[in-house]
Amino acid sequence: MRPSEAPVRLDVHLKPHVRLDVHLKPHIRLKPRVLVWVHGDEVVHSYHKATDNLEGQSPAYKGRSQLSPDQLAVGDASLRLTGVRASDHGKYTYDVANEQGRSEKQIFRTVAAAYEEPELAIQTTCNSVILTFLSTLGFPQPTVLWRTKTGSDITNRSNTTMVLKEGGKHYEVVNEMVLKQSDPHDWTVTFEMRLELLNQSFSHSVSLRPLPRRGQILHILNKGLPKQGTIL
Repeated sequence: MRPSEAPVRLDVHLKPHVRLDVHLKPHIRLKPRVLVWVHGDEVVHSYHKATDNLEGQSPAYKGRSQLSPDQLAVGDASLRLTGVRASDHGKYTYDVANEQGRSEKQIFRTVAAAYEEPELAIQTTCNSVILTFLSTLGFPQPTVLWRTKTGSDITNRSNTTMVLKEGGKHYEVVNEMVLKQSDPHDWTVTFEMRLELLNQSFSHSVSLRPLPRRGQILHILNKGLPKQGTIL
């Protein structure tokens, strides 16, 4: 038996299908008897004695995994996954063996999808303004920041919820910041959201002047940001 090979990292965007590429060593290439792909504790695909053996396959991968027997004959043990979803993120291990030996390898698969431009909804009360940003269709969770015009981090004053939608395909991100009349930062704040994996970032400054009251028109200085909602 040969030692396991070093892990390989594979970064992919969320899309209908993806291949986890594996090419077998010569001593394994000839008639592999057993080949198993595993994701965490779940069996993704199993191949035994020249045929698929899917009795122990996880329900999460039913009808979504595929090996090519013709390609196996020339040493290509790549796994094809269809219907890619956020829950497919993580470590995959393949284990293949025949009479000549055994080989095992890990692939770290990172699933990523770009977020939509955040939308802004605004609500006022008698002594505050509530700014709510909404973005969706992305994965994994982004980093959210709030800063004052002097650069101070006030993120801990906001509330963020991130919920997986459509059976775990993507996140819906909602962030709410309450600006109070007593705040010292002159009602100018910057909202930032970043997804490092795809080098995606949004940065939007919002200035509110004069201090709004219920029923009063709110003057918004907002750099390139779609907004929704009305002043109550």
